[in-house]
Amino acid sequence: GKRCRGGTFTANTSNATVDAVATPIIPGNKGSVSFWYKSVTAWNAGGSDRMLFDATTIAASPFFLLKRASGVLRFVLTDDAGTVRTAETSTAYSFGANTWQHIAVSWNLKPGTNQTVMQIMLNGVLVNTTGTTPYRTTSSGTIASLSTLYIGDNRTSGVTPANGSPNGANGTLDEVYIYAIDINASQAAVDMNLTRPTCTTLDHFHIVHGGEQVSCNGALANVTIEAHDVNHSLFSLAGTTMQMSTSTGHGTWSSVATVNPVNDTGAGTGNYTFANESSVVLGLSNAFVETLNININSGGITELTGAGAVCVAQDYTYGSVCDANLNFADSGFLFDVPNHVAEVSQTLTVSAVKKTDNSLVCSPGFSGVSKDVTFTCAYTNPATGSLPVRVGGKALNAANNAGAACDAAGQPVTLAFNGTGVATTMVQYADVGNMALNARYVAGGLTMNGTDAFIAAPASFAFSGVTAPPLRAGANFSATLTARNNAGSATPNFGKETLAETATLGYTKYQPTGTNSSMGSFSGSVGGFGAGAAAATATWSEVGTIDLTATLASGNYLGSGVAAATGKTGTTGAVGPFTPHHFDTVVSEGACADGFSYSGQPFTVKVTAMNGLVTPTKTVNYDGGGVNPTPPFAKAVVLSPVGAAGTLTNAAVAPNLFILGVATLTDSPAFTFATTPAAPALVSIRALDSDGVSSSGFAEGATSVRSGRLRLLNAIGPETRDLKMEVEAQHWNGTSFVRNVDDICTVVPGSAWSFGNYVKRPASVAFSPVAADRTLVAGSAFLMIPKPTGGRITFDASINLAPTGAETASSSCLKNLSLATPTRPWSPIVTNPAPSPARPSLSYLSGRWCDATATNNPAARGSFGLYRGAESLIFQRENY
Repeated sequence: GKRCRGGTFTANTSNATVDAVATPIIPGNKGSVSFWYKSVTAWNAGGSDRMLFDATTIAASPFFLLKRASGVLRFVLTDDAGTVRTAETSTAYSFGANTWQHIAVSWNLKPGTNQTVMQIMLNGVLVNTTGTTPYRTTSSGTIASLSTLYIGDNRTSGVTPANGSPNGANGTLDEVYIYAIDINASQAAVDMNLTRPTCTTLDHFHIVHGGEQVSCNGALANVTIEAHDVNHSLFSLAGTTMQMSTSTGHGTWSSVATVNPVNDTGAGTGNYTFANESSVVLGLSNAFVETLNININSGGITELTGAGAVCVAQDYTYGSVCDANLNFADSGFLFDVPNHVAEVSQTLTVSAVKKTDNSLVCSPGFSGVSKDVTFTCAYTNPATGSLPVRVGGKALNAANNAGAACDAAGQPVTLAFNGTGVATTMVQYADVGNMALNARYVAGGLTMNGTDAFIAAPASFAFSGVTAPPLRAGANFSATLTARNNAGSATPNFGKETLAETATLGYTKYQPTGTNSSMGSFSGSVGGFGAGAAAATATWSEVGTIDLTATLASGNYLGSGVAAATGKTGTTGAVGPFTPHHFDTVVSEGACADGFSYSGQPFTVKVTAMNGLVTPTKTVNYDGGGVNPTPPFAKAVVLSPVGAAGTLTNAAVAPNLFILGVATLTDSPAFTFATTPAAPALVSIRALDSDGVSSSGFAEGATSVRSGRLRLLNAIGPETRDLKMEVEAQHWNGTSFVRNVDDICTVVPGSAWSFGNYVKRPASVAFSPVAADRTLVAGSAFLMIPKPTGGRITFDASINLAPTGAETASSSCLKNLSLATPTRPWSPIVTNPAPSPARPSLSYLSGRWCDATATNNPAARGSFGLYRGAESLIFQRENY
């Protein structure tokens, strides 16, 4: 890489093949990605479209960064309105092949015209983009629903993003930084100039073998060669060729477990080219009875030798010997322990053999006798352990203790050899790892040795200690993951291997089911293993119950070929239930919105169940059972007011109102001040369900609530014209009632008007007042009352605010007036008025005053035949 190691990505051209690093990060409304990139081809090489990162799941809603064949960088994102925005560099760059360039992009979505900003920065400098720099665009302000970000190729198998490419990055990426903020060019330059204090490289080779091999029948000594850095850790090589040789010039090299074939060049020499490996297993046979040493060289880098070398556990050839010799003997033991699952008993066949005189043919070393053969075990990978191998029921340590580690003493095991020199016994190992099993017999000047390596793999994974429910959707929860052997016990060496093995978390959804239920998104990680167990952290974005699954991350434990271990939480649906992380509430005033609500006026509340992801989305599985998800996971929700003292009516949200995570009240709630009149207050609506899920601290819709009343103004005018009587809406501003100029919705129905207390001059005056519906404009409206016929008249007018059927004389300001119950299409106590372009009911005005203290209907006096005083004149002149 540019800074130590990097990631090399292929040039695959199939959208079904995804060669990428899968991050757990979902891009939000704003963010940045910066990285180094080295292309295999020149930037402007024909046909070299290269996908650098991608979070697209639906082709028509892309989010990606592409290096085009022309050398242009194209950055594309989609807002939640489905509008695709594209920023492209104005320059087509022609950087050469295999040169490092630093690239950064950032984005910040805001609602409105030219508010969203997309930037492309190259080598620490903001570069020109088509249109404007930085590229500005109009958007809804929220990014489209995306999945996790993939580095180095298209994200989703079978999907090519619109205006994107299925092609891989075809190069190396390094130092990839992902931010939840929109960085600028200066900050990108900081990333570009970062350094690392150390950078490991290939330092030496490490050789592992069993120490001895019988040289008959062309038997192969398995020789493992590992590439190490200076810290004795495995170092992956790709394309590096090493040369093998022996100190005696004898031996033949062959393939045992390699990717590329071994080239044997004779006289104990050969070579092998690594294919992105860190270790290989080669075979060495030798027709000579001798002791030799194996030598490795690759461009001057050799094996770690014993002379003056700092030999650590990772560099022991066997036992505690560093770069030990390999002895080819004329007699010994041959046996093979297959790779297997830990704590599964294996039948061990041991052959005592010797080389026939003047031939390489093996003959029986023992025949029809029983011999005590001492077995010892040693740890190869991991280099230490706490449990022994057991042979013939004996633990291979001095104390024969099944709970203690292997040691150099081992245990003698009596083997009954048949006429062909073959004996059988049983081998078991309760832990995991790469182990060496050694056999030795010494008697009467005869020494026979034998060795074999085997790998014991975990049988399964088990979960325990899962966070107790309820769990929050989109929030982290934890569990303990244990690697187990075939008996169900922990394997303490799991995760201690060189290039430590680990597990990958997954999940299966259990409930709810149904065509509209959502699988949600899942992410999980596993910490370091100790004593065979590790802490796991996971997140699921939805509501319901799931099962956790675990699989061996490498898919092949230490390359053993044993079936990969898997695991699942116990009973079905064991994890959960998951509840929403929180609620969001939205308050709206209906079709006619004037920016406030009167005390007692119903409004609409929408409650949305949300998860706790970085960019929260609704949890569609929070459903009341009406749209397929089964069983229903929605709970009863109670609304409450925040911001002012008072009560909220119709505050219960039944579970069946939730449809795929969203509930809108059928009976709209209304807030009424505790004391009247009250100063205007901003009242937020909080949601809380029976699981304790709340909207507190999140998006809570609010409305400005005012104490209101209607006022009628006295009117006078000549008997020869119709009279204009004004009605106005008022609200209490904390000091006094003032006209509510924001009211453009209240309707005063004509049927609510009452007229009486007529004083006629003369008594024969004909007067038939008629009222019509009036909608307030800027808080005011006028009723034109038809003029009388035949004289003058004074009368009283009132607007009746009582509920339908409850009108009485005492509820009117018109004393002694006999009221008939009017028929009208409105009701001041209606709980769920139908949407209307105007405020449909006088009940929205909570006060019923004739003045500031009374609690009756508003009233005024009208007079035909009176004239206003001088203050109403436009011009006056007197003559003397």
